[in-house]
Amino acid sequence: MQINVVSSCPEKCSCSYTTNGIVVNCFNSGLTIIPSDFPSDSYNVNLKNCKISVIQSGAFTVLPKLRSLYLRHSKVKDIEKGAFKDLGQLQDVYLSNNDLSEFDATIFENLSWLRYLYLQNNDISQISAKTFAGMLRLIEMYFQNNDISIIENSTFPYLSRLHGLNLESNKISLIQKNSFANLVNIRILKLSNNRISNVTQDLFNGVPYMNEIWLDKNNVTYLEEGTFQNMPILGVLFGDPSCLCSGDWTGSKCSVNPCRNNPCGINGVCEVNFYQKAVCQCQGNWTGQFCEQDLQDGFSTVLLSNISLMMKNLLNEEDKEDSSMLD
Repeated sequence: MQINVVSSCPEKCSCSYTTNGIVVNCFNSGLTIIPSDFPSDSYNVNLKNCKISVIQSGAFTVLPKLRSLYLRHSKVKDIEKGAFKDLGQLQDVYLSNNDLSEFDATIFENLSWLRYLYLQNNDISQISAKTFAGMLRLIEMYFQNNDISIIENSTFPYLSRLHGLNLESNKISLIQKNSFANLVNIRILKLSNNRISNVTQDLFNGVPYMNEIWLDKNNVTYLEEGTFQNMPILGVLFGDPSCLCSGDWTGSKCSVNPCRNNPCGINGVCEVNFYQKAVCQCQGNWTGQFCEQDLQDGFSTVLLSNISLMMKNLLNEEDKEDSSMLD
């Protein structure tokens, strides 16, 4: 893989060519505003751990090829209307661990290629009905650890590819009937640790492929008969009401930790996704599945392949160990 340093780059950031395009790394740079001089061929921009309180309108219009945008832990309080304008190829948006409480309903408008949206660990209290309009390629959304109290039946439009929705650890006490009916292919719905008391049949209409509904750590006092009868492959319902897993531990008994052996090393942060697999969020100039590629120094393709193979084998061994523990 050929890696070259880009001659023009925003101040306090580093820019590197990769086979996919330009990676811009402003991680931990102390930036307070989003630079306006990004290279136009950038496909990955990392603004994690900055001090950007406002994402201005048109902040990324010079980046038509942008696919991944990282703004985690950046103290974001406000997103202006048009902030993500003209990002027609954007696929992954990381806005978790900020100070967001609300944003314009059209903020993600025209992001038709968006696949993963991370908004957990903010102060969001409500989700507008138009927020996800036209986002037909969404696969996973993360809203855990916010202040959402009501899910309206117009909150989620037709999202035919959505497989996972995480609403854990909010303040949800009311879910209107047919709220999830437009999520026709959803597999995993996490509602743990909320304030839900009534679970009725009309809450989960139109979701025949649902495999997991997590309702543990609620105050369920009424469960209507027949509520789950139209979900033939439903495997997990309440989980274990005595287990609310901490950290990266998962599974019905909190006995599985895909991040236990730290597959991301010292160059990334390991997180557990919907499918209980380890996912590496790389830091600094590091990239790759296991954050094994240094964009500034550059490693040989052979070495990278060997490292990736070693880490994959390690994860496979982990899966085998975890499976034996659960048998």
